[in-house]
Amino acid sequence: MDTIIYEQVFEELNPEEDKTAQLVAYGFEEKQVSEIKIRALGTIRTQVNSIFRKLNVNNKVKLALKYAEKRRDKGLPIESAYIITSTAAYKERIERERARKRENAQYSSIAFFFLCVFSFSIFQQGDMRRARTVRERMQNRVEVRARIREYDN
Repeated sequence: MDTIIYEQVFEELNPEEDKTAQLVAYGFEEKQVSEIKIRALGTIRTQVNSIFRKLNVNNKVKLALKYAEKRRDKGLPIESAYIITSTAAYKERIERERARKRENAQYSSIAFFFLCVFSFSIFQQGDMRRARTVRERMQNRVEVRARIREYDN
């Protein structure tokens, strides 16, 4: 395991939260962090939620990425392979999601085109049906009037 040196990395966090953030960025689970720091699991969970809120991240991989960026900005080495692999996996997953969204957008546009064509076709059929009904009613009225005239004469 890599040696963890506690050096303040995140200025926006207090020292306790910074230590917790570093441990989480290294890949430790909350239960492991609670055992290392000798704190209750609930305390660690509260700290992690506070860290996410203060750093504007929503998962551990983004926290690890932000931690690696902060260390790089300060000229400090990135010691953990977890940070490198998790950020690479995260970036790869994001790229896959973007590709999937582009593909879905193409399918959506094709589906929308066919929906428009079929909707127009159904609308046109409805118009034709209404026109036929109107024509038949007019023809029936003419026939009824003709019969009435025949009957009156």
